[in-house]
Amino acid sequence: MGWNKGALHGVIASSRLHGTWTNLISWWKLTELSGSFQDSHSAQTASKSSTASYSSIGVVLDGSLAEVYLSISARGTGDFTMIMRINPTSGYGDRVILGQGSLAFQLAYNTSFGLIAAQESGSEATATTLTMTAGSVNMIAIVRSGTTFRFFINGSFESETFSANFSNASQSLGDGTSPYNSQAAGTFRDFAIFNDAKSDAYITAFYNSGSYTDYEDGDPI
Repeated sequence: MGWNKGALHGVIASSRLHGTWTNLISWWKLTELSGSFQDSHSAQTASKSSTASYSSIGVVLDGSLAEVYLSISARGTGDFTMIMRINPTSGYGDRVILGQGSLAFQLAYNTSFGLIAAQESGSEATATTLTMTAGSVNMIAIVRSGTTFRFFINGSFESETFSANFSNASQSLGDGTSPYNSQAAGTFRDFAIFNDAKSDAYITAFYNSGSYTDYEDGDPI
């Protein structure tokens, strides 16, 4: 089974009926058609820039100053897991997926939809071997445990290590902060963040899930 046979919001629906996701902080569906985006877990809100568009399949970023401003802070020096779904529609230049201001971790992709991880505070960057597929929904996960990061795209994992700590800057999707100044272009949905480092098996369970009914306790494994 692949990601397209399951949905992150299905597993979360189970958690709201049967329990809670372990260490879940926030989850935005980003499928609202007006007003603010709602955090389905902790009732926070998020807003979009004027150049981002509402859509029932996720917020659409046009690659030109389009962002979603999330009302959470970065994970600082602690562990975290982030999961999201992206359908990239443009690969011109290096485009930011996830930004946290200066002195912070950023995630971007390049012209061939290759994943770039950067930590501005340590002037570190790495181009992973992982790639997204243009014109298709891709599941991305980022897991931090200490200074080690595990990146996941559509069933593949890769580890990278960064030496410096993060700032506690605000978080946004599509934020074109230096060193990657171009905003992402594509559709974003189902952004979830946890305050612990999930295992590869945990992430893979989300990717392979065809139905949330297998997860009576609200967690995939």
